Amino acid sequence: MPYLRNECGVREVILVRTFHVTALPESVIGERIADLMERTNPSVGTSAKQGRCELRVRAAAPTPDAAEALMHDIEQELNQRLGRFLLGAEPLEHLVARLLHERGLNLVLYEGHMAAPIYHALGSTPQGLACLQQVIVQRDLLAHDTASATAIAGQQAEGLRTQARADLALAMQPVTPQSSSTDADAYTQVCLALVTPTSSHTLNRHYDLNLAEGWQYVGSMGLEMIRRYLSNEDPVAQTSSDSALSGSADN
Repeated sequence: MPYLRNECGVREVILVRTFHVTALPESVIGERIADLMERTNPSVGTSAKQGRCELRVRAAAPTPDAAEALMHDIEQELNQRLGRFLLGAEPLEHLVARLLHERGLNLVLYEGHMAAPIYHALGSTPQGLACLQQVIVQRDLLAHDTASATAIAGQQAEGLRTQARADLALAMQPVTPQSSSTDADAYTQVCLALVTPTSSHTLNRHYDLNLAEGWQYVGSMGLEMIRRYLSNEDPVAQTSSDSALSGSADN
């Protein structure tokens, strides 16, 4: 650093960090931190991918300590604006895998569509794969309405957890209209069921599955249910942000 300052004219230290946000759409995040995004130092930018949002924060100052102070202040402000939806520097799939590992818990998973969004999300990390005791992916069980999807998801989660003697079970079942029972584009509503040693939770959400990121949102919502449970939060707590994320919601 002294050489760069003397020979190249570098006069500042630049810190760049990425923070991950879950269960909030980019538009809602933009509303909550609009004034922060107008600042030039530190600067905050957003990007959405895999059904989630990332915040890229850049802080510049004459010394490392001063840059760290700027970064600390902006992180505190982000925490105030985004609350529990701000995960920090750890992506959702890494956080869920770490929490499962730290608690010594395993998970069985049922997915009623070959897209298998939850498996692809959690299985993207070695630690996540290690936590998966059993995975079943099939599309033989078709649900033509919300009640059927809810029943299938709940039964699969309960049955798999009992059969595998697992700690947790998560099931995903989409609704398929009878007029196009084999058309993946017709899926608009998805039911998720989480079964734990002491409770069971079901969640219904509408997603635009005509878009590639639609299934990514499903995967993220499944991981978010597990994260909330492991963080002693209500896995199916209804918020306006949940509705904005999927378009509509039914608990």
